[in-house]
Amino acid sequence: MKKKIARTLIVLAPTLLLVGCSSSAQKGESLTAIRNNLTPGLNTENERYSDVQSNIDLVNNDNMRKFHSDNMRFWLWDRPSRMSPAPDAR
Repeated sequence: MKKKIARTLIVLAPTLLLVGCSSSAQKGESLTAIRNNLTPGLNTENERYSDVQSNIDLVNNDNMRKFHSDNMRFWLWDRPSRMSPAPDAR
């Protein structure tokens, strides 16, 4: 019995040596990828992509509200005429 196990191990040993541990490294996890992009989650020095997009959305929203306010004032739609007999509700 011992000789049979020994022969099996001798036959399988080269095969077991050729089979190594598989790497589960995903895309972007190689040493080169890490060296090329040390902060992969950041878009600027201290903000992630989602933070930058939120800031852009906030600025666009603010700009559009100011544009509409300026447009209302330019066309004098922001208040009733002074000649109107109706009182100003503000």
